[in-house]
Amino acid sequence: MSGSVKKYGPTWRIRWDGGARADGSRIQRSKGGYATRKEAEAALRDRLDEVRRGQVLDASKITVADFLAGWLASKRSIRASTHRSYEGHIRVHIVPHIGAIPLSSLRADHLDAMYASIRAGVQRPSPGIATIRRVHATLRTALNSAYPSLSAWGDAPTGA
Repeated sequence: MSGSVKKYGPTWRIRWDGGARADGSRIQRSKGGYATRKEAEAALRDRLDEVRRGQVLDASKITVADFLAGWLASKRSIRASTHRSYEGHIRVHIVPHIGAIPLSSLRADHLDAMYASIRAGVQRPSPGIATIRRVHATLRTALNSAYPSLSAWGDAPTGA
């Protein structure tokens, strides 16, 4: 992840990479209005730290797919098998159903519809309940990093 600090008129502006979209392209963010270079550099460090932790900075402008791609890219200290599992859940089950929804607009009814569609085998053969629970756990873990003030996203869906 990288960023820059530049003079922009009488103030300073920062620009940083906010992860990657599902298609692999970069998500770039910027913010201006800093009075001094030192203030801008401190803000840039804070933003890069937030990105490393997987926190979303502007949920109104990022889709679920974009967020999940950045979140997965930030997972550097997990085992390769865990990374493959997360990637598969995201690519096969989550993104096809709710990937285009802006993160700030994601609601429980979107998730309910996604789980019902996965159980019904709308896009692929229906997976077992254990797979659905693992997909739910992956999504819950990612969303908890997007919204750290929320303690939980509920229990795993049931087969009923």
